[in-house]
Amino acid sequence: MNFVPLIFEKARKEGRAIEFLLVAGAPLILRRIGRIVRLTERPLNQNDIRETLMTLREHASLKQKLDPFRGYFSFGLPNVGRFRVVYYHQRGTLTISILKTTVNPAPLEQLLENFSDVFEKIMDILQSRKLICVVSPSYNLYSEIMGSLLQEYGNRRGGVFYTLERPIMFLLKHAKGVFIQREIGIDVEDLDTGLMEGISTFADIIFINDTFVSNEEITHFLAKYYPTPSATVFPQIGENLKHFEYLENKLSVDVFWFLRPLDEKALLEIKET
Repeated sequence: MNFVPLIFEKARKEGRAIEFLLVAGAPLILRRIGRIVRLTERPLNQNDIRETLMTLREHASLKQKLDPFRGYFSFGLPNVGRFRVVYYHQRGTLTISILKTTVNPAPLEQLLENFSDVFEKIMDILQSRKLICVVSPSYNLYSEIMGSLLQEYGNRRGGVFYTLERPIMFLLKHAKGVFIQREIGIDVEDLDTGLMEGISTFADIIFINDTFVSNEEITHFLAKYYPTPSATVFPQIGENLKHFEYLENKLSVDVFWFLRPLDEKALLEIKET
């Protein structure tokens, strides 16, 4: 059975970022921050997952070559949002993760529980051209909060913002600031080349969100160009700094932002070094 119509129907009704998981032997899962919902009564089989993936592939860019066994692609649907599809095999069976984000990020005040406490400090840190490491338990939380935060900053303060993403999660709108959004694998060959181009544009803020490289690989590429003339924001996916001991040997991070899920919102804690 092809589950794309059900997935798109549910996605239209959701104003926030959500993820769909298709795993053989389990029901179709919808995952929000801090919550999981089963969308089907029966478990999925390989035919269900294969048919769903084939239909989703019809939306992929013709520029992108797709591996039959593993890979990712992204696309947008008018009035619904953007979709990032990741597929791979585990023990011979196909698994799909579909992240749906809104075309435009939600207002930051709706996402951050402690918005009023940290907002002005966040704005000042971004303007100070520091190296900012965002520690988040997931890429989904990092993507949603940071997309909203960058849009808020661009609405209020001027500048040139260069985003290096794989895939692009949100389409950020020019306001007082100008956004240059580059998708790795489509607009630019790799993270290394993208960083070099971002620095050469003399952007005020460089934002990195590559879901297909490891924490340590990101720090390796940043170390090649550090210190940069821009405020640079990059993720480390995990719970705390004990997981990232290699950072001290590669980069001198100025500020850590810790994202903590709280029901359907998040807390942002700031630690300056």
